[in-house]
Amino acid sequence: MVIMPQEKLDMIQSELSEIKSLLLEKKSESFSKSNKYICTREAALLLNVTTRTLATWRQKGIIKVSKVGRRVYFKMSDINELIERNKLN
Repeated sequence: MVIMPQEKLDMIQSELSEIKSLLLEKKSESFSKSNKYICTREAALLLNVTTRTLATWRQKGIIKVSKVGRRVYFKMSDINELIERNKLN
């Protein structure tokens, strides 16, 4: 067991929080610029909607998709565009 003064622990915790924020920001930037394709389930989780809602949006032309056989894929940039188009303020 290592004993450390509380100030040192607070400093380490603060630095870790800052590192975490920077990593999340960087991940978000690279993810939003990505041309990565994701499946329906991943898109639904990301948008916090049901897969049925995504199917409705596809049918209405609200979001673009790509199909390979019976599988449907969503481009991350299209998902980000959808979010930006519907942003409030």
